[in-house]
Amino acid sequence: MKDLPTGLNPTVIKYRGDFGTFLLAGAVHILYRLDSASYQVERWTAFGDRIHEITFLGKGLYIPLLRHSRILVVDGKTLQVTHQETLDLCERLTTVLPLTGGGVAALCENELLVR
Repeated sequence: MKDLPTGLNPTVIKYRGDFGTFLLAGAVHILYRLDSASYQVERWTAFGDRIHEITFLGKGLYIPLLRHSRILVVDGKTLQVTHQETLDLCERLTTVLPLTGGGVAALCENELLVR
């Protein structure tokens, strides 16, 4: 294991064998894609909002933005945003889960929204 400076507050590390390793430094709004063997940074991107969680979906990632109540869908290879949606009724969006029949369940501060 190697040390990896991430800035402030490394929040989450997620691994999926066929997809890669991702490190989230939530306080500084940065997502890193790491080489799963060497843990060297392959790519990184900043989102401009606090992030606490990432969820795998096919070859993409669902990323909830805490302050703007927005869901980003990000390409797992390039880390480019491919889709975004704002949830007007959601305060402090923390988690997004894809539903098997399509759509998402979004966990907000005081409620669960299904879209």
